[in-house]
Amino acid sequence: MQQPQKVPTNTNIPSDMKSEVKSDKTSEAWARYNLHEVEEQFDFGSQADTKKFRFYVEGIRCASCVHRLEELPQKNKSILLSQVNFGLKTLELQVDKQLHLGDLGQVIENMGFHPTPLNKDNSILDARKKENRTDLKRIGVAAAVAGNQMLFAVPLYAGLQGDLASIFKWISFTLFLPLLFYSARGFYHKAWSSLKSRQLNVDMMIVVALWSGFIFSSYSLLTGGEELYFDSTASFIFLILSARYFLKKYQERFAAKDIMSEMFLREIFDVEEEGIHRTVTFDKIKVGAHLFLKRGQTLPCDAVLACEDSEFDLSFLTGEAYPQKKQKGDLIRAGSRLLSQEATVVCETENAQTQLANLLNSLAQKQKNKSTYQNLSDIIAHRLTFTVFAIAGLFFLFTVQESGIEAFKRSLALITIACPCAVAFGTPLAQSMGLRRALEKGYFIRSSDVFEKLDQVKKIVFDKTGTLTSSQLKFIKSYPENISDEVKAIILGLEKNSVHPVAVSLKNTWASLNPAAVENLHEISGFGVEGTVDGKIYRLGRSSTTEDENLQVDLTVDGRREAYLFFEEELRTEAKSLVQELYKQDMQVMLLSGDRRQRALEIARQLEIRPAAVHSDQSAESKQAVIEKENPCLYVGDGLNDLQALNAAYVSFAVRGPFEATYQVCDVFAPQKDLSAVVEMLEISRQVYRVIRGNLLFALVYNSIGGVLALSGYINPLMAAVLMPISSVLIISHTVWRMK
Repeated sequence: MQQPQKVPTNTNIPSDMKSEVKSDKTSEAWARYNLHEVEEQFDFGSQADTKKFRFYVEGIRCASCVHRLEELPQKNKSILLSQVNFGLKTLELQVDKQLHLGDLGQVIENMGFHPTPLNKDNSILDARKKENRTDLKRIGVAAAVAGNQMLFAVPLYAGLQGDLASIFKWISFTLFLPLLFYSARGFYHKAWSSLKSRQLNVDMMIVVALWSGFIFSSYSLLTGGEELYFDSTASFIFLILSARYFLKKYQERFAAKDIMSEMFLREIFDVEEEGIHRTVTFDKIKVGAHLFLKRGQTLPCDAVLACEDSEFDLSFLTGEAYPQKKQKGDLIRAGSRLLSQEATVVCETENAQTQLANLLNSLAQKQKNKSTYQNLSDIIAHRLTFTVFAIAGLFFLFTVQESGIEAFKRSLALITIACPCAVAFGTPLAQSMGLRRALEKGYFIRSSDVFEKLDQVKKIVFDKTGTLTSSQLKFIKSYPENISDEVKAIILGLEKNSVHPVAVSLKNTWASLNPAAVENLHEISGFGVEGTVDGKIYRLGRSSTTEDENLQVDLTVDGRREAYLFFEEELRTEAKSLVQELYKQDMQVMLLSGDRRQRALEIARQLEIRPAAVHSDQSAESKQAVIEKENPCLYVGDGLNDLQALNAAYVSFAVRGPFEATYQVCDVFAPQKDLSAVVEMLEISRQVYRVIRGNLLFALVYNSIGGVLALSGYINPLMAAVLMPISSVLIISHTVWRMK
């Protein structure tokens, strides 16, 4: 069994203390980690009464692995939290103070996994490299065995007889042993773990096929028989190991390329470091470097503006659509996009230490949890494993007296060719490629579950303001026509903290005025804002009596209307074509708005949305209630004002909003896209679904036909060992081809 990683060399463990920390259940290798001076190097926790440890866990391959590890708190009350990152193959445990690192490592190892504790000096990459080296060595041995087996098998197939044939057979037997006892060790660990948890998995079928082929071939060799399967079984194991390694490497490549790397994949930056001008990628920018931004470039690090005034678009971070002017010396956060012609900034932090990087890493963690599709594939694989074992066993029992050794050969051929490896390979690969493709197109997806959910959606609900309409309003008139500067200042004071399009429009229109001081300023959900000035209560919000075709906002003082403000809003240019395209796809389209009925119906008329599908006069709470009633639906809204409705929707899609708040509740966030992104995202999800469904259908048909032919005697164990990996190769190739 693989040993845990070595304790860091800077840790001194007195030999007389080893026996003190070792318990009856914890091996000496793990007991060393119970020492306080060792354990504290691996404790990532910040709370006084708990500890937090991270492990890199070899052997996580399916949903049952994740489930067994994440149910640890149910088995031990001292384990408070157990969270698996399937993509990175890491396990994070939060435990009570009395529970020790070494004891945890022993528990995980006893479950059939190979845990490696992670500290700040021992990265996931280091542990992954170690695992990959082991995998490659096992694949290399399997390749050497399979290749040499073929060299000695060909003469036997060609009719070689006599003593030389006997020598070749014994050489084949001897060559097979390294594969049996070294290359296949990973299968044994997983099969044993499956037996302990009373579950059947793919590895158990592989072990049964491997040992059945070995025992049958050895028996045939000892009794002078001609049928040996050392070569085909070796090729079978080599191809399975290679297919698994390919899939794991692709998943690692996806996991290694974080979302921030994808954001700046095609960006290069001009920098000056120590008087030397260079062109570099975002990850090569160092603290203190002068960065020369061009219009349209997004800042990859926190920086200080070193030139004169410049305008930046902060919508990715704040959701605010209007430009913000920054002065020389101002701090500019990573994720800000330059709107001016050019600007010079001085890098203040490395890109990995920015708030943006932390947010994107948090999103990446959520993406790597296993989805329903993946769980479904694992369930199918488990059930198929049980079915194949049952059929093979029953077939052997009912035919062994009549057919003898032929019954065993056919049962072995069935177990070999019907091994459901391909079922487990295709789904995670398709989802990984789907997430990558979506990210490249500018979509931030919280979980791969969104692909399945979007495929099930037949109803789409749009918020109006800031979603179907432009995020900017134009102030066109007021009543009375001439409002005093004093009243304007009070209105600006009421709106000073708001990012609603009404507030933005007023701030831009009356930019020369300073906001008045407003006391008790607060928002009234679904209406507007309210505050006190000189003992009078001022309220600014939507009108309850408007008959104007434009958006109307009322200003009241102590309940009396003092002024009316009118704004013009425009539909997004792509809104009507989007609605028509959704109708062509047999989608139900609904409109949700806080506007009065007349105004909401006018917008619906322009978009050709049926009046019965329009919900007007909606507050934030009532929007949430409508969404809950209409679920399962896709809600497309504005992350600034629709967080409650977004959170309630079966699938939520935000077109803008502050990144940190929006991605926490939203399934898909597309801050740099227009409304046509809805159709594009639907197409990506359908493509992922089609690939997964096609893979599952192909695997089931392939295995069914192969199983029937094996039981009928048309496919012998040798042919089965060759045909089984072909199905995995075909599914992987199909997935890569369709998802490119």
